[in-house]
Amino acid sequence: MVVAVAAVVLSARRDDTPSAHPGPSTTDRVEGKHPWSQITNACDLLDRQAITRWVAEISTPPLQSVTLGPTSTAAAEMSCRYTNGEINGELQDTTAVLELRVELADATHDTSFARWKKLWIDDNSSEFEMTGPVPDLGGQAYYSHWRIDQRRIADIPPRQAVRHVLVVKDGNLAIEVNLELTLSNKPPADDQEVATAARRQLDKALAALRK
Repeated sequence: MVVAVAAVVLSARRDDTPSAHPGPSTTDRVEGKHPWSQITNACDLLDRQAITRWVAEISTPPLQSVTLGPTSTAAAEMSCRYTNGEINGELQDTTAVLELRVELADATHDTSFARWKKLWIDDNSSEFEMTGPVPDLGGQAYYSHWRIDQRRIADIPPRQAVRHVLVVKDGNLAIEVNLELTLSNKPPADDQEVATAARRQLDKALAALRK
């Protein structure tokens, strides 16, 4: 079966960004003071309501992790993933995902910022994607915005897929926020609204981590 895909042309240029329940978790602690010692749940840094505007919550607990000691990539790290539209572990035709990754650097540990930038920005070659810097966010910040629309084919309903990713390096912090939607037989999501929602989540996390 051939699926027809139509690209949506955004108003921004390629180097412009669109303007803008406790679950399973693991927490490893280390001796001594740590700048993240007050954070035990990474999902406190996000707001699940950011994605319920598109896909209602279906009682799926978030996945989150906080590691307050050195890992293979950083001095410390944390993550949270909210998924709406998942039933019994299976993603449905209409889903929304909000994901956060944070890493901390020190004198002997770097972060994954360079790898994230390479993945989402430098190696991007999709005709359906725009990437570029975000000059007013942290020390270094970049965005990637991707969207495709699949037209209705026979009994297959139309489907839209949108993803907005922000990667930021601010001092010794590296943060990645990923907001991704798959909307089947629903009104299309506005690109500007998706970009703004992702930016608000990044700002919320950064404000909490700078305290």
